[in-house]
Amino acid sequence: MKCVKYIFGVLVFILVSGCEKDPIESKVPKAPTNFSVSVSSMWATFTWQDNSDDETKFYIERKSGSGDWSLRYQTDANETTFKEHVSWAVSYPSYRVYAYNGYGKSDYSNVVSITTYNSAYLWIYLCPDAFTGCSSSYINLSGNCRAITGAATPGTWYNTGFEILANRSYAVAMCQSCPSDCGSPTAIETPEVFFKINYYPDIYFYCQTPCTPSDPPE
Repeated sequence: MKCVKYIFGVLVFILVSGCEKDPIESKVPKAPTNFSVSVSSMWATFTWQDNSDDETKFYIERKSGSGDWSLRYQTDANETTFKEHVSWAVSYPSYRVYAYNGYGKSDYSNVVSITTYNSAYLWIYLCPDAFTGCSSSYINLSGNCRAITGAATPGTWYNTGFEILANRSYAVAMCQSCPSDCGSPTAIETPEVFFKINYYPDIYFYCQTPCTPSDPPE
């Protein structure tokens, strides 16, 4: 506020003449509202309401537990959505957003959180030649064997049916027969928490030719 102060001895006179709101403050964008998140497979989609017509960016921050907030992403003006690939290794369940322009940043939106779980099913990727030349196929999870069923389709992600727990170590191997004739196991160190569904891009099944897994479905 712009005001003129006159001080005489112990007497203080404040003359207010047309006090106006700071013009810089008035040009800072309004805070976004109605910040929300929905999770499907490994994707979290964030949306918010744009309450300004003069922002140049939106900034999304995230944090884990009681940790510090850190910048995760920025969008252009007028965008009101952001999609996060929340794999099993991500542990940032809290998010917030604010608007920004050359005069400064807005207040923060409300905080949203992604629901986490203590267990999840193990998904793996089946390479296109997963069953070529294979008489039978099994998954061996730390000594427990389970057949890959007829519902499995090469070139897709497959739910093994094995439930894995947070904060555990596992070894996964692909087998022609079980428990013998298994390939080299892949080690898994599970995180403190899981998200809705958990895909492991480093675990894939093939008979002859290794492959690169496709992105998890949305």
